[in-house]
Amino acid sequence: MLSGDVCVEPGAGEAQYLSEAGGYCFLLPDSFEQSQDFGLDVFAVGETLATFGQDRLALIVEFNVIGAPGGAGERDAQSWGEYVAAQNSTPELEVNVEPTVFGAMNLEAVRVQPLIGMVSGESIFVRTNDTLYGITVHPDRSSDPDYTEQIDQVWAGLAATTRFFTPVVTGVAYRTEGEVCPAEQPGTRLEVNLTEGWCALIPADWQSDEAFDFPGRFVGGPRIGEFWPGQPDYANVVIGFGGPVGDSTLEQRVQGRMIANGHPELITRTDTTVGGFPTVILDTLDGPIPERVAMILANGWGYSVLGTPFDTVKYPEAQPELEAAWEQIIGSIQFFEPYR
Repeated sequence: MLSGDVCVEPGAGEAQYLSEAGGYCFLLPDSFEQSQDFGLDVFAVGETLATFGQDRLALIVEFNVIGAPGGAGERDAQSWGEYVAAQNSTPELEVNVEPTVFGAMNLEAVRVQPLIGMVSGESIFVRTNDTLYGITVHPDRSSDPDYTEQIDQVWAGLAATTRFFTPVVTGVAYRTEGEVCPAEQPGTRLEVNLTEGWCALIPADWQSDEAFDFPGRFVGGPRIGEFWPGQPDYANVVIGFGGPVGDSTLEQRVQGRMIANGHPELITRTDTTVGGFPTVILDTLDGPIPERVAMILANGWGYSVLGTPFDTVKYPEAQPELEAAWEQIIGSIQFFEPYR
């Protein structure tokens, strides 16, 4: 099924939003401004509901492909809605998940509300054409009941005009975690970060840094004591996510980091690939903590892998396990389309 066969034509005062690669289209009032579009997703800002000095509360619509088009795999709308609710729930805030039917196509879906953030939101998750979608309107009715009428109008318009079709292959390789993540091996465990789009084998005796509540940091080896404020008492490796890189190149990002370091002449550079993607590894010998960082550009997203302390003089006892953990993570890490 093609977009031209199903999409609703805009009428007076309406604008069409279409993602051939994402496999969806819908209409909004033409007063909405599309401020972000990452190829698969739409972010549109509409009517101002209230102003607070220089800030404003506006209607916002987000339309996201959750992961890769055609790559929903075993995940359905219900399981994803429950995952999102668990991520947003706090002791003070219960996030509700309820089944619903969305749109003129009468698709089974789930509604999740409220979603916490700078402005609260309300989402509907739906699966069709082997693709997961998230449709979010900010603010949500439970948090801002004064604007229920305006919010209802947006939802009604989305329900009436949203159409889904088979995502069009655009030449972009949208990788899924099921396609690329490695199988666990003896002495390792598989860590998968859906929202950042990476997976890696971590040495089984290395732990997530729960003490510092630092997602993506793994600690292990002998206890070496505090070597810098905010660092754990152990050698550690951090997998970082820098988001979409836009027009910036890997070389520009590397040069920026080297200049910011202050002593680029004391950095050893290695050009290589990690997970099949271009990578530059920098060994920094100056500063309070000698460190090693791999800067990676994968699928238009920026990643880093940072190991500390690579200091054979002060912390020789930490080096064998740090080197082994680094090699294990660098050698196994893979990247896929982040779940939004």
